[in-house]
Amino acid sequence: MEDVPEGQETILIVEDDARVRDTVEGMIESLGYHVLRANNGPHALKVLEETDEVALMFTDIVMPAGMTGVDLAREAKRRRPD
Repeated sequence: MEDVPEGQETILIVEDDARVRDTVEGMIESLGYHVLRANNGPHALKVLEETDEVALMFTDIVMPAGMTGVDLAREAKRRRPD
């Protein structure tokens, strides 16, 4: 099996199911990445406002709080086009 490349960037995980979020977080951290977490779209937008370190956002599609993952991605891109 080939070596899996490791990273150092920060990834924001947006997932309302705690078990799924914990599993994804563990997998991503095992690859060397720093993880921030949010349980819905509005929470994720707050995290994005509080830090410039997020290099990638990994989001669920169907979430509570009136914002889907698609809505979140659009709003995040509008706020942070880079």
